[in-house]
Amino acid sequence: VTFTPSSALSYNTVVTATLVATNGNSETRNHSYTFRTSDTPARAPAHSGVMVGLVYSDFLQFAWTTDEPAKGAVEYGTTPSLGSSTGTPFYVTAHSFFVNGLSPDTTYYWKVVSVDEHGNRTESPVLFNATLPSSLAQAGGNLRYVNGTTGNDSNPGTSGQPWRTIMKAVNSANAGDTVFVADGYYNERINADSTGDNGAAGRPVIFKAQGSACTIGEVVNIDDGAMTAVSGYANVYQLSLAGFPIPLADLDCVAQSHYDGILVNDTNQSRFTMIEADGPVPLATGAASSDPATRIDTLAEVLDVEGGFWVDTASQTLYVHPYGNRVPSESNTGLWLMSLRRGYTMIEADYQIWDGFRSYSTIRSDGQNNALLNLSVSGAAISSAAGSSGAANLLVRGCRVCH
Repeated sequence: VTFTPSSALSYNTVVTATLVATNGNSETRNHSYTFRTSDTPARAPAHSGVMVGLVYSDFLQFAWTTDEPAKGAVEYGTTPSLGSSTGTPFYVTAHSFFVNGLSPDTTYYWKVVSVDEHGNRTESPVLFNATLPSSLAQAGGNLRYVNGTTGNDSNPGTSGQPWRTIMKAVNSANAGDTVFVADGYYNERINADSTGDNGAAGRPVIFKAQGSACTIGEVVNIDDGAMTAVSGYANVYQLSLAGFPIPLADLDCVAQSHYDGILVNDTNQSRFTMIEADGPVPLATGAASSDPATRIDTLAEVLDVEGGFWVDTASQTLYVHPYGNRVPSESNTGLWLMSLRRGYTMIEADYQIWDGFRSYSTIRSDGQNNALLNLSVSGAAISSAAGSSGAANLLVRGCRVCH
């Protein structure tokens, strides 16, 4: 008699099966048998999709899947004998590892290893890939350039004829291209979508800031000449927002460039106060001083907090107390308005690397196999749709978020 269960049985489990026999006279006899299933499966986990995903000058990303939960590891080195390894103690079916600290323009040999919970082990063949040179030039790809001062989006994007906007580069770059972005402020909303802006495994699209002051984010400059002093409130100024390009409901921030600061209306609507990138949150000195997280919602509280602001939605008026008590009629306060929601840098594409940018708005990666490197974000966040069906395998390294 052959016993075939209707569904797969678990390993090392006690099972009771009942044999029912019926003769020609419709007489039946039952007999139960108890047994334990095998302690270990008959085979090791099977690999699929073994690949190198992202390639950079100092890291490689390795990814693969197994047909059962397994601990994964990557063994690697500069010779076929390997010598180094990194892994995880968790049993999963989707495996991804970023191996950092590698040398530029160097060939690395590697293999992936999977071990299931019963100790069955599978190894891939030893393969090899090279990191990118310091120039970030990719085989078969192009070097592209963006310059917000001298560029033109009608140009071919070469070093001598750069593009003007980052979005032109996002829409034009192909898998394997590296885009160098010159220092400057790029007042634009950036959205790398998943339909036409993807890189590819082993051939990412790289966006590299040149210098330390390459800033991205959509803002509206405030005309100091349009700001007027508020009678009876020293150092407080007002600006009508009627017909302003950013809807009042979307107004989240006011930045004062002289102080590299930012005024934040945080998500729980609890606080309107400027936060300096390298300093503490300023505290109120009057009625609001007992609770520094108190929402600034009166003109008197704006007077209380140097660096505070308040939007009176009834009159559509912005009230600001600039840092340093700067007087708009005498010197440029350097104020900007911005919306965190409107100003997102959204990376929905796959296989992209963004390195070295500054931003006054949130940088969000919802694509797969992306890397965010050496970013400096003021008053906002670096985020991802973690746990969703889209976002996966994101490397965030060397980034600084100032709140």
